[in-house]
Amino acid sequence: MHLNKNTVREWATYYGGTGSSFYRSADYGTGIDFDTLENVFVGGYTYSDSIPTLSSSNPSAYFQSKMKYPTTGSTNQADAFLLKLDSTGNKLTGHATWCTMLGGERGEGINDVRYLNGYIYAVGDGGKINFTTPAYSTPYQFKSGAFNQDTASGAHGSIYKFSDQCIYDWGTPFKQEGTHSGSVYILINACDVYDLGGVGKSSSLPSNSGLVITGYAANSPDFPKTTAGANLPSGGYGSGDEAYLTIFNSNDNIQYSTFIGGSDQDRGYDVFCHGAKAYVVGHGGSFLSNPTVKFPFKYAPGEYIDTTGSHSFISEFNVTDGLLKWSTLYDGDMFNSVCTDINGMVYLHGTFTNGNGSLTVPTFPSTLYSQSFTGTQQETFVTSFSNRVLKWSTFFGGSGQDQAQAISAYRDKDIYVVGKGSYASNTFPTFPGTTGGYFSTTG
Repeated sequence: MHLNKNTVREWATYYGGTGSSFYRSADYGTGIDFDTLENVFVGGYTYSDSIPTLSSSNPSAYFQSKMKYPTTGSTNQADAFLLKLDSTGNKLTGHATWCTMLGGERGEGINDVRYLNGYIYAVGDGGKINFTTPAYSTPYQFKSGAFNQDTASGAHGSIYKFSDQCIYDWGTPFKQEGTHSGSVYILINACDVYDLGGVGKSSSLPSNSGLVITGYAANSPDFPKTTAGANLPSGGYGSGDEAYLTIFNSNDNIQYSTFIGGSDQDRGYDVFCHGAKAYVVGHGGSFLSNPTVKFPFKYAPGEYIDTTGSHSFISEFNVTDGLLKWSTLYDGDMFNSVCTDINGMVYLHGTFTNGNGSLTVPTFPSTLYSQSFTGTQQETFVTSFSNRVLKWSTFFGGSGQDQAQAISAYRDKDIYVVGKGSYASNTFPTFPGTTGGYFSTTG
């Protein structure tokens, strides 16, 4: 759905298949971004053979029309899809609009997409390289000088890179090195891009730009991490899930990579870059049960710090040297999403379960939105920091169960949050906004 700046709905559409003879009909759009011409890129998961794929008129463009799976075995797995729409949302033929599947015989999916200087990055869940039957393999595209992993054992992430003309530039699994027994996996939940070459986009990648990813790994002592730059003691690896940050350079090779956390469960759910700063947020559990390795705290006098809070965490890194600059816990179950405005104000959207302590709320002007916990189950909350100082925090939701998904800021004017809202007793705080803007109180 496309809303203009006055919140008027300009177009909206379903996009997906009608079902599969092997499995249920289900299609999920989980990542979205746009290029400088306002073409829209959408990535996600599909279980349907009949999702409307569309080849490009560019003969060099990548195209996979259907799922890849053997006639026997696991046929109830998803495939990733990547869709390009023109700026009006119309599905037209030609290089401006394109939809392809990206998958092999095991489950794949895209969790996030980002545009940078003529290229679109897509990251998510990985599939399998099948050396016995190559036709069933996940379609990776190795590139000289880039980070490439030519085998993929265990559950792992995937990274894909396409030009804005739909040409496949690079694709690789993202997994542990070596071979280990037991449950081993690496998941990529989110990505962002940094560009220190100044405002505006060029046709080629400058030397100081690249991809940044986060997620979590389990039982992966051979996670592809670097020793230089990221100043975390012993890399922070624990026995449970472990959050991580990996920064790539303009050649798509790893520049810095590190775990974030301690010896209990920590998970990275989102990452956002502002200039040379990369903010990673998620669930930090390594302050619990006297862990052997505690969560990595970092702060200077006057900066916000909470070493005994609930489960949310935010960590700030420098993308040029990989150094940890600030790291703290906060209230709630987790931060689900993070963004900044053009001035560097940090905004976070999280999920809070009833009974999980209280929300730390600073003193702020009465003109700002404020709401207490009104539900009996889960509620979302929104928090902001400026120069690493807590400025504003509020609950947002109804009396049922609400879950945070994403947050975005427009310049220094507005922030937008999306998620799952409760309709229980019609208590969700709806508001009509601009006259003529889209508005609904049911769903």
